[in-house]
Amino acid sequence: ASSAAPWLAAAIVPLQAYLVLALVTMLVVALANRLTAGWTRRKGAVGTALVLVGALLAPGTTPDDLVSWAVVGLLAGGLLLAAYVRILHDRPALAVLAAAAMTVPGGLDRGLDQAYGGALPGALLGAVLVSGIAWLWFERLMPLRRT
Repeated sequence: ASSAAPWLAAAIVPLQAYLVLALVTMLVVALANRLTAGWTRRKGAVGTALVLVGALLAPGTTPDDLVSWAVVGLLAGGLLLAAYVRILHDRPALAVLAAAAMTVPGGLDRGLDQAYGGALPGALLGAVLVSGIAWLWFERLMPLRRT
């Protein structure tokens, strides 16, 4: 798809990244919920594991410069822990929206570089696809609320 329709490849790449990130994040949240019984036990061990997982999932980091890698990783891990403690353990469905919020800006940034013809339209299509799929997925995961 990248040589025949570069705009299509530019749309598919962020979609792939989103699906992987959303699935991994939901798996981590579900596992943390299970291991801590809804954040009522084993908080220290699971909290440490969440920081490490967040550090490993941090976008755009490589261990070339260990100090900056460690700082960015610990910040990302701390954010994952804080998000889990404050929000995700009660509402794990929000993980799919969070994953979209982390994926879309990177795809748009690559599109704005316009490294090849079709990069920007493809990036815009990718952002629409990721946002739409995230919203539909979120709606399916959230329990129905009665008014």
